[in-house]
Amino acid sequence: MALQTACAWKILNWAWLNDPKKLEKFLRQLGFFGNSYTLIHGDMKEMAMMTTLAISKPISLLSDDNVPPILPLDHHIINKYASNEESIMFEVDMWPQIQNLRADVISRTAFGCTHRDGSRIFEILKEQIHLFTEVYHLHHIPGWR
Repeated sequence: MALQTACAWKILNWAWLNDPKKLEKFLRQLGFFGNSYTLIHGDMKEMAMMTTLAISKPISLLSDDNVPPILPLDHHIINKYASNEESIMFEVDMWPQIQNLRADVISRTAFGCTHRDGSRIFEILKEQIHLFTEVYHLHHIPGWR
């Protein structure tokens, strides 16, 4: 019984009392104020609620401000905890994901092959374009501007 109590105390100390609460206290002393540590679920309930609300609203294609519907919790935290004098802007690099999606769609529809095979095809095409560009810039054709 004593061993079980000791193990339970160590787990409670590790999961709740010691590490997370000490870190929270330290960050508050440094001036960082945020949500308190919540065991197991954290901000998941709030994030799920904000995501559900964001999904229910359409995204405007004419606006550059698409962060609220895509990352609602992050947008909320930045607006809540960032100082008014400080402007925080960030970008999400979607180009690699768009390239993967493009390779997957084209490889499946045009070639009937898997994503891996399609990715290899696009790697080869990208390499050919790169080599063509190098050759185009290196060679001088007389009379050609």
